[in-house]
Amino acid sequence: MEKPNHIIKLQPLKIAIWLVIISFIIVVCSLIGQRPIYESDPTKKFFLDLFAKEFFVNSGENIATYWNMFMLIAMAVLAFVIAAIKSAQQEKNKSFWWILGVIFSCFAIDELSLISYKLINLLQKLPEMEGGFLYNWFYPATTTLLLLLFGFFIWFYIRLDAKNKVLFPISILFYTLGAFRNILISGQYASLHGNTNQTYLWMTHTEEFIEYIGIILMIYLLLTYVASHRLEIELVSKE
Repeated sequence: MEKPNHIIKLQPLKIAIWLVIISFIIVVCSLIGQRPIYESDPTKKFFLDLFAKEFFVNSGENIATYWNMFMLIAMAVLAFVIAAIKSAQQEKNKSFWWILGVIFSCFAIDELSLISYKLINLLQKLPEMEGGFLYNWFYPATTTLLLLLFGFFIWFYIRLDAKNKVLFPISILFYTLGAFRNILISGQYASLHGNTNQTYLWMTHTEEFIEYIGIILMIYLLLTYVASHRLEIELVSKE
């Protein structure tokens, strides 16, 4: 007897909308959690502190961080799925989809490990380090890596269809502005005015939400790419 085929239909726009809603809720919870806590009951204070810590977008290893990492992993999985299909179809550009999946995977790992921030802090302190000139190879190495990454994204951009050629640079820009906020806008503000006022708090939360939007746009791009190219995935079990 032939087994029935069940089709799961995913709508990219609905998925993107739900991701935006969840991201917005996390950012709002983060803002709510940063209000001053005036609670004498130790049990209530414990849970209020826990709520504030778990949703705070400027912290690490909490719900906000894991949500960001989850979406980055979704990006990587979609890129790997497209790469696998391209490989099965023996297309020439399949290797670039594998590279894109690896890049997104590195972004996801870095979200939790903060390797990029640690390297940036090291680079900023190199001139003051004792014997710092011995480590100046970091400068050309980092520049080379960034140029290669930039060149890859240009190559990828050229091969996108017209609709995604608009979404792709916007998503990359939004993700960059949010992911590297400590170096760009809010980081510069904190160096001038400190990081304990309400303005800085609102700036960082806005940047975090912009980062979320950048990731969601990329997920939407990848989903629509799969849909527009009629790529199908079939799971089979050997009996």
